[in-house]
Amino acid sequence: MYLNQGTTKPPKNIQHYWDSGRDGGFAAFAAMKPGVTGLEVDQAQTKIMNETGSEYVMWSTGHPVGYVAHDTGPSLSGARSETIRPTALKRLKVGMVFAFDGFHSWKRADGTFKTVSVEEMAVITEQGAEYLIPPQQELILISSDK
Repeated sequence: MYLNQGTTKPPKNIQHYWDSGRDGGFAAFAAMKPGVTGLEVDQAQTKIMNETGSEYVMWSTGHPVGYVAHDTGPSLSGARSETIRPTALKRLKVGMVFAFDGFHSWKRADGTFKTVSVEEMAVITEQGAEYLIPPQQELILISSDK
């Protein structure tokens, strides 16, 4: 995030949005275990969204990664939908790789919506999920001061 000149911290609301998105991703990660459904992973992330006051986000929490971008397998989705796609009821298995997001969305003064998305990647192991690279823990701040 680019900081306004003379500032060293983001506005409180922006920090809240970032923390909420990051924590939603952590909740999804914690839910990723062999045998759970994609819906259960999405529910864990959606719970954090609801607790932190997020607006609705239309995208799913995540998707499998394979030979072709959004490969076949369990969709980490369904918790925010009126209907649940069959792929959300598929179970996670050891060796599957997922790209997944923590989200937070808010309404701006002009009536439009803005979303923070913190995307990570993990592989499913016997013990649960394992990040492919260390997850981003903090909002990256870029000073505008010279």
